[in-house]
This record gives sequence, C-alpha cells and structure tokens, in this order.
Amino acid sequence: MIYDASRDMHDSMETVLSYAMPNVHAHYTADRIDATAWDGDYPACAACGRSKGPFEVHHEPERSKRSLLLKTSMGQFVVKPALLLLCKGCHLDRSERRLKISWEFDTEEDREAWLSGDLYAHGYQEHDGRMFQHGRIVFERAGRRWSLP
Repeated sequence: MIYDASRDMHDSMETVLSYAMPNVHAHYTADRIDATAWDGDYPACAACGRSKGPFEVHHEPERSKRSLLLKTSMGQFVVKPALLLLCKGCHLDRSERRLKISWEFDTEEDREAWLSGDLYAHGYQEHDGRMFQHGRIVFERAGRRWSLP
C-alpha cells in the first residue's frame, strides 16, 4: 500500500492512519512482518485489559495489507502494521469484525505531521510510544467505545 502525500493517493485514509498507531505490549523481532513477540513477562490484552491468556499478537491493519510506503517531501518511510497483544476472545472478535480498532489523532496538525513524514524526520520510529502524545487507539464493540490511553 502506498500513501503519496503530494497526490493524496491512498486506498482508505482510515487504513493509512492506522499505520501511525503505536505498538501495545508487542514488538517486531526482525524486519519481517511475521517476526513478532510479546513485551514483558506480565501481558495484558490491549483491548479489554484481561491479564490471563491465551494471548495472540494482532497486526493492525491486518497483515494482508502488508507495509505502507509513506511517500512525503521529507522522504519515503516504510511502516509495518502496528502490533497489539490481544486475548484470544478479542482477537477472534477483531477477525470477525465485532471489534473495531482505529487510530485518532488529537488535532489536524498532529495528523498532518505524521502524514507529511515530519515526525519520522524528527526522530520518531515506526509505532513509537510517543505517538500517544498525538492521538489514541480507539476500540468499538457492541455499541461501546473506549480508547488508549
């Protein structure tokens, strides 16, 4: 998938913005989309907070979307899908579309700073935890909506 800032070309802006999401309780262990691991010894589900497993690492957007090529005036940045540690129930709900996961920026300026590549050009890494200074992960299930942080 490619987002070209000069042409505003993309598949879906909601999908493009989801690549800005920080990783939660999981990380990549190599430069491959399938090389993932949990963070720490005491995991918790990013969506419901459950601390008893089993847990699974979830790619958001889904792994089939592959990496995003963010083409900007500041350079090109390849961004893999964000990783979230989910309990088995939440992961099943996400795969069956009962749980929606999205990223919301706090302001239009924050959104544009990410889309323009400005945050990456100023030292942010993909899925940097500092992204929580610019927005939040939003979960929706059965008419209920909540967010991280």
